[in-house]
Amino acid sequence: MPNGNARVLEYHFDEESGILVNDTSPNHLNAELKSLLANGTQVSAPTRDTGRMVGPALRFDGGSLLNVGDHPALGVTNFTVMAWVWYTWNGYPHPVPPENRMEIVEKVDSFWMNIRKVTAQQTIAALRVGYQFSANKHDIHRLDSTIAIPETTNLSNPIWTHVAATLEQSSGNQQVLRIYINGVENTSATFTGLPHKDTHPLIIGARYTPNNTIAGKINLGPDALFKGAIDEFRLYSKALSGSEIRSLLSDVYIRDNLSDEGVEPLVGGGISKSPDINHYPLPVADPQKDLGSPSVKNSDNLFAPIEFGQPNYIYIRLQNRGITPADANIDIYWTPASTLPSPNVWKPIGSLQAGLVVPGELKVVGPLVWDNNIPAKGNYCFVAVLGNSTDPKPDLSTILGVYDFINKIRNKNNVTWKNFQVENKVGGSQYRIYFEIRGWPRNAYECDLEINLTELPLGCETELRILKRLTKGAIIEGLIPTVVSKLYTRYAVTPTEMAALRNMPLKASDHTKSSLTITLPEETPDGAYDISIAQRINNHELGRITSRLVVGNFPFVANRGSGEVHKRNCVWAKKISARNRRAYTDVQKALQHSYNGCRFCLPEYDTG
Repeated sequence: MPNGNARVLEYHFDEESGILVNDTSPNHLNAELKSLLANGTQVSAPTRDTGRMVGPALRFDGGSLLNVGDHPALGVTNFTVMAWVWYTWNGYPHPVPPENRMEIVEKVDSFWMNIRKVTAQQTIAALRVGYQFSANKHDIHRLDSTIAIPETTNLSNPIWTHVAATLEQSSGNQQVLRIYINGVENTSATFTGLPHKDTHPLIIGARYTPNNTIAGKINLGPDALFKGAIDEFRLYSKALSGSEIRSLLSDVYIRDNLSDEGVEPLVGGGISKSPDINHYPLPVADPQKDLGSPSVKNSDNLFAPIEFGQPNYIYIRLQNRGITPADANIDIYWTPASTLPSPNVWKPIGSLQAGLVVPGELKVVGPLVWDNNIPAKGNYCFVAVLGNSTDPKPDLSTILGVYDFINKIRNKNNVTWKNFQVENKVGGSQYRIYFEIRGWPRNAYECDLEINLTELPLGCETELRILKRLTKGAIIEGLIPTVVSKLYTRYAVTPTEMAALRNMPLKASDHTKSSLTITLPEETPDGAYDISIAQRINNHELGRITSRLVVGNFPFVANRGSGEVHKRNCVWAKKISARNRRAYTDVQKALQHSYNGCRFCLPEYDTG
């Protein structure tokens, strides 16, 4: 990772709203978003848009800027300036002057970086970097990239390019100016003189025109206004090497769900259902082939249930949405199945080293053996936290409240968890989800508990059992009370619908146990049915439990009550009660689970 002491500015643009942008460099030069005046008409300030690497980006519509101001640290001599950008001339809001340029960053009378049409026909836009080496405005050095920076014409599919420039002293008063496009050195030139130091503000997204204001707003020449988006802007007080620049162009992530592409915060789908945490009771013979091939990339049901009383083997799948390889270290934790797996209840299993993850690769890492602290039979939640030198793991000791959890865990692409189980079922059987509802340590909150049964077939019977005090004062949706005891309330839940407890009061460090029971009708159609239970605070989803019931013509059915396993068509199989039916595809797995073969239909497995 580049020397942190050389960071002058570092804007990730992770803020979701507001006019201030946080600088995470040691200088903490927080900047202010400003709208402009064009021909006396105010134009909107930059807005947030989907970023290229992590979190949002700043979207400029040709009428706004980010004002950093002036500071002694900005008087750099040697430097590196870089950002992810996409731009478009389509719909440019002002007349386009002959210069045809859009300013990425400029500190007037010092240095600048812009995208400019440089050919005689003005059809190809290159990256131009320059600096002024004296107080005379005409004493400038500049360098253009030798390749075009591609323009975005389809705004729904922007073309991001990483642009960087370095200025480095070579010998005496000689300076080498270099341009990097997507981490690769494109061109360089040697000049004489260092950048001039001035007191003008540094501006991102526009060119500053000194002493030219209207109604207190900075008035800029329209030739400099940026139209597009800028992400991950950095300024260093040294010339980074090519390898240092490339180290910042990687983004290794683990998916939260099948539609997750690593964008922060998560754009679509739910959390707690990662397809990239997979566990098995036996080692996988060829993990990269069996779990990393294109045919299984978009599968979320590759795993097997955790087996109590023996080692289990955990594998992690990683991707890199950047443009350069990067390594990663992964910490893996387990928790009881809970709608809010806060870090204080995470229990470590161990760590894995991923080695280099190449962009475009689905890399499989593991196994990590979990063999010494599986507390009991049941379902568990697994959490994976990854990091490297340029994208460190979140410091769990700083997750002190719900909004820390949202910003540092929930919204980040290097933390994911799997609170997801798959259960084979036959028609007429019953399934019960046991889960914990937890409050936040040392803080009381009101939350929403949402139950999604929209995929269940008609004819199901569903019952929620929950601590009665959690329902007091809560807004009940889609739940009908059936039994009320001293401690618990049971509700009938309408299948095929959403149900909820809104504004449910949770004490600080609350820890309650609940269950959801689903009874399938005898004639349930074959298929896969997802059921989820989610916990929200102020409309932020903090956790979710998902169970998938796979209904089919499974050849074997076990009886939890008698401890016997039968062929599906056995007369005794038809007598098993709904709550005791358990389906198997393999009789050996049932025997492994201590079931005895029926003496009528499976006498070869009957041990008496």
